[in-house]
Amino acid sequence: MCRDQIISFNDGDTWQTIQRHLYFLGDGKTERSLPAMTADGVVVSLGRVVASNGDSALKLISAKRDRLSDQQAWQHHGASKAGCETMLPELTDKNMLYFLCDQGQVVRTADFGEHWETVVPMDIAGMQQEFEEFIRVAKEQAMKTAAIAEGESL
Repeated sequence: MCRDQIISFNDGDTWQTIQRHLYFLGDGKTERSLPAMTADGVVVSLGRVVASNGDSALKLISAKRDRLSDQQAWQHHGASKAGCETMLPELTDKNMLYFLCDQGQVVRTADFGEHWETVVPMDIAGMQQEFEEFIRVAKEQAMKTAAIAEGESL
């Protein structure tokens, strides 16, 4: 199923369509993601690329700004990083593209998805462990405070 994306280069006066092939229900984050434009006028988005055997993969796709409506102009690049399908076009710098991941990390690629680098790591397990330790210490402190208050009332 084709899920189109739109982009404007003149503050919304006119709009151009970016045709991408996404799953109807399975690519929600990607569907809501905005395209980015590199310093040299290449528009980049995510789209499903179907292989000859019928398998599909979510990949970075690109076309020159002036050829967006030409389906033949679109190029397929590297695969998106698993769990990192929300493009952050506001952070695009020259040819560096940034993506938000499901667990809060931010990753980037300078070669259209061939290589990925984590720039904002997120350690959910470590955060959970720290939170549980905080709760344990808070409970101990509350029990000590209650014991002191009970001793003073006698």
